[in-house]
Amino acid sequence: MIDFIHLPKAICHHAIGKDHTLAHRMWAGFGIMIFGVSTAKAAALMPDPIAHHFIVHYGLDLMGYAIHGLGAIPFIEYFLED
Repeated sequence: MIDFIHLPKAICHHAIGKDHTLAHRMWAGFGIMIFGVSTAKAAALMPDPIAHHFIVHYGLDLMGYAIHGLGAIPFIEYFLED
């Protein structure tokens, strides 16, 4: 049987898992934030018939900003530690 990588679990383990240092979690969060912003900006790169459809545009923006916010969790934890 092939074991599949549970990608969301692996990403969360690196971003908020307590087995890693704070610096490691912040770098993982930074990468997640870059992916979120890239997702939000993807609407501008879509062909005209699709990109002008407001549901697609707002959907990609919402998903990208949500992913970006999840990547900020290690930074928020850093500010709350003290």
